[in-house]
Amino acid sequence: MRAFVCVDVTDRDVLAAVGRAQRRLREEGGARPVESAPIHFTLSFLGDVADEDGARDGRIASALASVRFGAFSAAISGVGAFPSAGRPRAVWVGADEEGGRRLSGLAASVRAALAPLGLSRGGGGEKGFRAHATISRAGRREGGLSEAVKGLAAERFGVQPVRSFKLKKSVLSPAGAIHTEIVEVAAAA
Repeated sequence: MRAFVCVDVTDRDVLAAVGRAQRRLREEGGARPVESAPIHFTLSFLGDVADEDGARDGRIASALASVRFGAFSAAISGVGAFPSAGRPRAVWVGADEEGGRRLSGLAASVRAALAPLGLSRGGGGEKGFRAHATISRAGRREGGLSEAVKGLAAERFGVQPVRSFKLKKSVLSPAGAIHTEIVEVAAAA
């Protein structure tokens, strides 16, 4: 069982706009929309954290509860791909400069809180954090996907309020990843 810390994209207008982009990516480039809902910005990937008695989950939840941050908003804009728009494997939406900076700061706080548990990897580390939420994966037919990604590069999707982040577990199944929320940490009032 793998775990990660994320900010869910929950704004209905943003999700509707992302859905339209996913359809375009599918129609023009054969991309498969991500199946694990909701779409999210990963702050830190923890890897395998399975334990028999749940004690590690409790220590992780306690560490995350120590993270203090104020609520903010991130304008969701731009489409890109990993490893590149020219060779897309995973297609993502990003955040504007200010929202990306705030998400990066939150990711750094999460990593710092998890460091004493030996779980500070992920979320960019030394390479730098890039605020992104994966929305599609390359399908068998890739002909027009690169062009579709480039055509959506400047797309604006709306504004996502960030009022909390979540610790989730992910279990792979034949139908895709199944995400289960473990704990939610709310912004300070």
